[in-house]
Order: sequence, then structure tokens, then C-alpha cells
Amino acid sequence: MKQSFDDFLRNTVSLDETRMNRVQRAHHFVREKLTAIDEVAERKTGRGTYLQGSYPLHTAVRPCDENEAYDVDVVLAADFLKEAGRMIPGMRVLRWLQDCLESIGTYQDKTTRKSCCVRIDYESDDQRFHLDIVPAHRPNTLRGPIKIPPDWSQSDPRGYIDWFRSQCDGDDWLLHVVRLLKYWRNLQGITPNSMILTTLAAHHSPAEAGSLDDALVKTMSSIKDWMQSQTLGRIEVHNPSMQGEDLARNWPAHRQRRFRNRLSVALETAEEALDSTGEEDTINLWNQPELFDGTFPKTVRGLAEGAKEKAAAMGSGGLAVGPSGQVSTGPDRSGRDVPDNGGFYGDK
Repeated sequence: MKQSFDDFLRNTVSLDETRMNRVQRAHHFVREKLTAIDEVAERKTGRGTYLQGSYPLHTAVRPCDENEAYDVDVVLAADFLKEAGRMIPGMRVLRWLQDCLESIGTYQDKTTRKSCCVRIDYESDDQRFHLDIVPAHRPNTLRGPIKIPPDWSQSDPRGYIDWFRSQCDGDDWLLHVVRLLKYWRNLQGITPNSMILTTLAAHHSPAEAGSLDDALVKTMSSIKDWMQSQTLGRIEVHNPSMQGEDLARNWPAHRQRRFRNRLSVALETAEEALDSTGEEDTINLWNQPELFDGTFPKTVRGLAEGAKEKAAAMGSGGLAVGPSGQVSTGPDRSGRDVPDNGGFYGDK
């Protein structure tokens, strides 16, 4: 199913090139204009802005519904201390940031103040997305933990990015498994949030997997087993870049139970799909409502039959590779002009 999963990721799950280009233009523009404002330039640290979340992690997924919005997070790192050494109240900083953004003509009447960020909404005929601008207290360097409003709690988005990239190093499947799990979660309309799901996937990624679907099933199985060993409502998922932070602290027990139950049902079907030997049956299983609900590629390529034919020919000695590199299983050509080295041309 390699080609089917490649097509699924490229054409359905991952952000398409049009969306990626729009996002790139949008975040470059707002970062340039925002940091050019005198009040911001006086406070900003270093270059002042950077990206956080799924976009720099390369785990962003396309909305299941084309009318749904997707988001990108931009951090504004600055010094928000008063002259007396006390922090400026978080809500005041958010109002200030909103005023700064509204002063850029492009964003007038297009911003919304959220609990810890200011949101800019973008809409067009074919897609919607928004940029969330997060003011962060980080006066000396862009590296290390930041403090974010409204209560100036600590976070370390860059540390998390570094950690996840280190988990992907040497793991051929993790990045794609995270995308597939996030897309599946969105189709099912369940929690947890992306940071929890990404962390769980990284912690439960298999040491060995023969293919992407094998890695996906093994990751799902490991997460399910771990959740069944935990007490719902007391589950903790520690932030790898800030061990003192429990990412699951606001994940209610009833939503944990729903996720665990949906995962168990999906896993049963995914294991059946992985064990299936018929291409049509396998495609049908991946398209079941508990899995990818009709969004998985439905093209039957007949690749399995070709592979079986070649395997049988190899076992009977009827497989030959010609000078052009073409593999032959036909009785009229197999064995003809076969080199003495066992049927293969070229250097050993």
C-alpha cells in the first residue's frame, strides 16, 4: 500500500502547495510589518518573531472540510517589563498588540483578541486560515523558555521543536504517522490537542517497522495499551522541553475515554487492513468510518498480484533480469541469455 499512502499524504492529508504558499506570504508579511512599528521595534528581542506549532514541525494537516480554517502560530518575543521591574499585565499587552496590528492598514477590523494571542483572519473563496500572534516575554535571547499572557505562564516552543526533530532523526515514519493520526482525529471529531497527540506518537513510535502502515498500526497499538494502563482523569503527558508542564492537565476524563475507545475500535480495523492480502479489501478497510471514512485513495493498482507473480517465479527459478534492468517472468523470455552469476547483470 506504499503508493496509496504516499498519495493519501500528498493529496489529502498534508497542506497543499497553494495553502503553503498563502501561509508563507501571510506570516512573512505580518512579521515584517509588525516588527517595523517603532513601539514593537523598541521592545522586540533579536529579530523579534518566529514560528511555533505544527507549521515549523511540518506536521500541519489539511482541514477535513474545505470550509474549515487552519492556523499558524507566530511568536513575538519582546521585553514586557515595566521600568520598576514588574511585568506589564498580560491583558494590557494583548490590547497593545491588537492596536499595533490594527495600525497596519491590511489588518484593520480583521483581528480578534484571544486569551493568549491576537488572531488575524484570512478568507478567500476557496480557503480560510488565521494567524495567531502570541506576545512572549523573552528579553535577552530567542532561545529558551518564554512567558505568555494572560498570566505569564512559561512555555518553550523552540525547545519542543528541537526535541521533536531529534525524535524524527533516524525514524523514517514518525512525521507521517503524526500527520495521519492528526487527520484521523479530525475526521473523528475528538481530542486531544495536536501537541499531546504529537508527543504521544513520538513516545510510542516503534523501534522497527516495515512500512508506513505498519508503523501507524504499531504506534496506535502502543498508545492504546498505555492509555489502558492509566487512570482516566489522571493521565499525565509531560512536555519534553519542560518536564514540569503536564500537557494533559486540561484534557477531561470523558474526552480521554472517548479518544481511547475510538482508538481501540480504529486499531482493530487497522490491524485487519495490515494483515489483509487483497488490495480491494485493504482499501475498503482503510476507508471504514472508524478509520479514514472514505477519504483514503480508492484506486486498485493490482500491485499485489504482480508481486505474487514475481515471488512465485523467483522461487521456481523462472525470474530473469535483462541487460536493460527489466524483470521478466514470462515463459517465453525467462531464463534466456541469463548470466552465469544467477540471472543478474552488472557488478556484484
